[in-house]
Amino acid sequence: MEAVSTSWRGIPPQLYGRIPALFDKLGLDSEGTDAYPAFTNGKKQGNAMKKILFLPLLIALALSACGAKQPELQVSDPAQPIEAAAGDEFTIVLDANPSTGYHWELVEELDAGVVQFVSRDYSADQPVTIGSGGVDVWTFQAVGAGETQITLGYYPPSNDPEEPQQTVTFTVTVK
Repeated sequence: MEAVSTSWRGIPPQLYGRIPALFDKLGLDSEGTDAYPAFTNGKKQGNAMKKILFLPLLIALALSACGAKQPELQVSDPAQPIEAAAGDEFTIVLDANPSTGYHWELVEELDAGVVQFVSRDYSADQPVTIGSGGVDVWTFQAVGAGETQITLGYYPPSNDPEEPQQTVTFTVTVK
C-alpha cells in the first residue's frame, strides 16, 4: 500500500493514520486486501457502518436524557384534607422564593403523637434564573391515629421574629 498524502475518500491525511485505531475499537480487522475493509464491498462494511451510525444515535439519546424535565410538584391546597396511614410519609408543597429572603416555618408545635417533621427541601423552577422561585417541599411522617393541623407561616426577611406575612393550615388525619 502506498503512502497517502492527500485525503482518501474524504478523510484528511492527518486523520488517516487513526483509522486502524477506530477499527480496533469497533472490533473490526484493519488488515486485508484493501487495508480498511469497512470501505470495501463485503460483510464487514455493513457491520462497520451499523456501528458507526449507531454511535451518533447513542450519543443523541444520552444527551436527550440530560435535558429531561423533572416532574412538576403540585402546590398543596390547604382546603383539601390530608389522609395518611400510620407509618406513611406525606408532603406539603408550597410556593417559595428564598432569593427574596422570605421563608416558610412551622407556626405551631406539631402533635408528636400524630405527625412528625421529617425534612424540608427546596426545588427551583426550571430553568433556574436569577430571582426565580420554586417550591418548598415539607415531608412529614404519620405516627399514630388521630387528627391534627399543620400551620406554616411565610416570614419576611428579618433578624427579629415577626408575624408571618401569610399562613396556611392543613388538616391531617392519620388512620
